[in-house]
Amino acid sequence: MQLNVLSRQHARQVNELRKKAYETAHGMQVSDAGLFWNRSDDQSVVFGVWDRDQLISTMRMEVIDSPSLLEQKLECPWKFKIKLKLPVMLLSRAATAHGYRGGGLNAWLRSEALQLANLWEVPLAVGTLVKGSARERSMVQMGYVFLEHPTGWKQGAFSSSEPVWVAVLDLQKDLQQALNECARLSGTLGTVEYDRQTIAKRFVTVIR
Repeated sequence: MQLNVLSRQHARQVNELRKKAYETAHGMQVSDAGLFWNRSDDQSVVFGVWDRDQLISTMRMEVIDSPSLLEQKLECPWKFKIKLKLPVMLLSRAATAHGYRGGGLNAWLRSEALQLANLWEVPLAVGTLVKGSARERSMVQMGYVFLEHPTGWKQGAFSSSEPVWVAVLDLQKDLQQALNECARLSGTLGTVEYDRQTIAKRFVTVIR
């Protein structure tokens, strides 16, 4: 398996993988517009894992330095006990092919995103997930703090039928703990085919 950074030329494979993965997602519905490659993907770092010529797992890393844009993407104001420190890394659109789930691919992708965020001196990692999601337990072990989303997803392409967490990881304090847990979950799955040092720091400025 090979882990690399994707671009718009891979949009078809990304769209197909996301659509199939989210068809059976727990506690949510999402429109194609919320999944298919868009301008946010162009401005993000989109990671992908390939098994030969098949894209089997992907995750999007957005770096955001605007509080209002972050709140739009989270669909809630930042009125949490944790102080907002910018820029923030927002991980989303994680998808893994059915036959490869539970094999540590999500943890491998998350580890790459965390290491790149550390290189870029990003202090916080943020994500949202439906309560009871499969990855909730492992994220606790990584050091994520779970904060209750006040409304759930109601405004955008995602619609939640179950309560939603806002998950926050303090990279200045808990990065190594998170990397250790990712390594435990993923082991050695393959090779990283890009050079982290060559990825230029970029900020997402669009909602979609």
